[in-house]
Amino acid sequence: EIAIGERVAGPVAGTPAIRVEASDASGIAELVFTAPDALVSGGTVDGGPEEEGRTTCALEASLNTSLFPVGNVTISARATDEAGNSSTPSVVVTINNSIPVISVSSPTAGRVSGLVSLRAQASDPDGIASFTVDVPGTTLANQCAPPLLVANCDQEPEPTIIDVQWDTTKSPEGPLTVTFNATDTAGNPAFAQVQVDVDNVAAGTIGGWVDLDRKSVV
Repeated sequence: EIAIGERVAGPVAGTPAIRVEASDASGIAELVFTAPDALVSGGTVDGGPEEEGRTTCALEASLNTSLFPVGNVTISARATDEAGNSSTPSVVVTINNSIPVISVSSPTAGRVSGLVSLRAQASDPDGIASFTVDVPGTTLANQCAPPLLVANCDQEPEPTIIDVQWDTTKSPEGPLTVTFNATDTAGNPAFAQVQVDVDNVAAGTIGGWVDLDRKSVV
């Protein structure tokens, strides 16, 4: 008996773990990957062929999904017992290394003061799992609760859209980075940043005088 397990449900990205388990009453003589080429001649056997008479063993490896285009990949392995009988099961996984697209409409880089709109939208063919915005030194709520909470909170219930009225008077003065973070359903992250300069200090006046050295002309 041979089974391929420890697969990530849905689309996979990064380097997911692949585990093949085999058992046979007469003993396992060989356990190897046969596809894709990136796994052939690779993996680590936990028990098995090198241990004579071992009736169970496992083959483990990590699949580097960056080697494949978006789409389906077939993973197969072959187990051979001491009597020469073999079995070659396979599974199909879907590769998705595409990252979410984040479109920021506000703010724009530069000076900000008072109430500033934080507006952005995230999209991905496989769906968005999470979408947040981070402003250093400021706590933003996931949703508003009028009339008590109308600023520094997300006014948009749609999870792929952020619409926050940011009260910059509650943030530290000076330069900071507004960061929008999105993760798709395959676990792929993306971010978009806007550099702003918080300036809520009113312009002051400059006091002083000019001392002129007056000379009479005869």
